[in-house]
Amino acid sequence: MIRSRSSSVAETLDPLAAECERDWQTYVEHLDVWKKTHPHGHVAVDGALFEGPFETYGDAIAAGFRRFGVKSFSIFRVGEAIQEADSP
Repeated sequence: MIRSRSSSVAETLDPLAAECERDWQTYVEHLDVWKKTHPHGHVAVDGALFEGPFETYGDAIAAGFRRFGVKSFSIFRVGEAIQEADSP
């Protein structure tokens, strides 16, 4: 997973990028707990809301659609390596 250090750039360039950044922040806020309880799980995240963790990617997607409806949301794998990237 690569994350930009400049969320304001994301918000300016693309509303979808801003949504992804909000999802990412929610993931990061809860990651330590999820690593302890479900180190290989998957979570569905929409802004500040989330479902999971679930054992499989498919279960996380199904729960995301049930909770958030047919719209964009993010799926993260708990414990996925985090890489920082500088924005151009």
